[in-house]
Amino acid sequence: MRRSPKQPLIGLSRAAPLITPRQPNEDAISLETHPFYCDTGATVHISLDNDFFNLRPVSSRIVKGVGGSSIRAIGIGDIKLPVPRVHLLLKDDLCISVSTIRLISVSAITRDSKVRIAFGDDEDDCWITNTSTGALIAAEYSKPPQLQN
Repeated sequence: MRRSPKQPLIGLSRAAPLITPRQPNEDAISLETHPFYCDTGATVHISLDNDFFNLRPVSSRIVKGVGGSSIRAIGIGDIKLPVPRVHLLLKDDLCISVSTIRLISVSAITRDSKVRIAFGDDEDDCWITNTSTGALIAAEYSKPPQLQN
């Protein structure tokens, strides 16, 4: 079963709308208003133009979306996710400057970054762990997890 991109994992913003208009001269896009969403159906990462530390132009790369919609990517590059204590890299992220959300492809990040992404029973529960150490890298919960005694 495919999960919808409802897990705002990086940025931890619970109230971020999925569609937010960008202003033409907007300098920085906040993680609070535009968090990264884990998407099990995405085959590539998608982000905005100000996220990349290396961005290369691409020729006419079309990304297909819901209901047959499509949008053109203007570049491809890498992004260092702002995660405390680790460097989590999104490789070959597509730059779509008019995108209103940022997507993390679960299949791409687990392949490229040696992490595991898990989802809880609640559709909003999601966490990333290091596959080597099992250490928690980032998490988002609809309710605080219960501590075991």
